[in-house]
Amino acid sequence: MTGTKQSHDLISEAGQRGLLVQVGGPPGDLSNYDVGTEAEVKMRMAEALDLGIAEPHWQNARDGVADIVAALGALCATICKIAHNINLLSSSDIGEVYECHENGKGASSSMHHKRNQRASEFAEAVARLGRQRSEQIGELTLHQHERSGGVWVGEWLVVPEVFLLSSGALSWAKRMLSELRVNEDRMEQKLQ
Repeated sequence: MTGTKQSHDLISEAGQRGLLVQVGGPPGDLSNYDVGTEAEVKMRMAEALDLGIAEPHWQNARDGVADIVAALGALCATICKIAHNINLLSSSDIGEVYECHENGKGASSSMHHKRNQRASEFAEAVARLGRQRSEQIGELTLHQHERSGGVWVGEWLVVPEVFLLSSGALSWAKRMLSELRVNEDRMEQKLQ
């Protein structure tokens, strides 16, 4: 459970650094608010939404967004490693673990006795893509001045994809682990 707690903590800490309030009116500098109330408006808005505050604002400081995406990439790397190992341990020559078989899922067209491990394969594939996609966030932190349009648009592609792939990897991992069976006899044979 240590790895799970570490992943949870990493994502929570990244969220605290990266989920920041954006309030300031059209010019973004709080000049539309009464003099002396600007900081209080921003603070109360952040409290109401349970968000952090960056000064002057988060748009030109992309490290918070990068932290969140990198934390999801690390989670995907962990899922990928676990799923890969489960898939290896379920191979017919090792056979120490296996996923519960469902008719029509994971069957081999040429070897009817064979049962392919679907959930671990999909968990690994989706998690691998999530980790790889998350690595692109480093390039997208290089904004010029307040905001760089081309880099900003690049985030619109990478950030949602990393969230979607991470969600998919978690879904496949949950299925993989709920269907996982351990062949203790096979493990004992290997120890002898």
